[in-house]
Amino acid sequence: MTYYVDVAKYQPSDLSNYKKAGASGAIVQLTVGTSIKASKGGHQIHSAHLLGLHRLFYHYACFGHSVSQAVKEAKFACKTAKDYGYKTIHIFCDWEPQDNDTSGSASQNTDAILAFMHEIRKEGFTPGLYSSASLLRTKINIKPIIKEFGTCLWVASYPYAGATNSADMRYFPSMDGVSMWQFTDNWKGLNVDCSKVVYDPFKLKKVQGTEHKKPKAKPKYETFKITGENIKITKE
Repeated sequence: MTYYVDVAKYQPSDLSNYKKAGASGAIVQLTVGTSIKASKGGHQIHSAHLLGLHRLFYHYACFGHSVSQAVKEAKFACKTAKDYGYKTIHIFCDWEPQDNDTSGSASQNTDAILAFMHEIRKEGFTPGLYSSASLLRTKINIKPIIKEFGTCLWVASYPYAGATNSADMRYFPSMDGVSMWQFTDNWKGLNVDCSKVVYDPFKLKKVQGTEHKKPKAKPKYETFKITGENIKITKE
């Protein structure tokens, strides 16, 4: 089985333990909203590069059902990816309830998500969509997304609580268009989300790792406040 971990500020900058545990790739949080770079993103991307892990990015969406905001967020995510030296890579839209308004109709939500994904593709990157199985079934119309972008869904659905070593396919959240299934938030007790690659389109577009830029050895930080939580964000 091919497993990818997804990492953010909650995981270390050095991803070697995940490589040792058997991960083939890392999906690294790149950006949040229209102005926040993930605090450890640059270092996690560089670690994945050095370890030979396949790299994918995700953007934490805050646009809810706003088409104009979705385009702004996509532009920021693409600019950040380019700043890190990437011209072609998958960038997933992480669309979930926290810090993101999911109260719009399925049609409104889908229009905004499509606007984000169109902008990602316009900038030369490959878009994908991450969300929970429940949201994908009730708050998003996946048919037009799949029609436009093919097998591009990264779906979260946890059959077990606590540490989980492998994906139990008896609990696979069957739906069209799934490329990856995030089956746990605590893979092998390492406190990291892990996904099984169900359909692998990633090899079709080789990441231009030769253009990868090493992050600053000693990053400076700015503190941002999101819903009452202080978060240190790398200042480039």
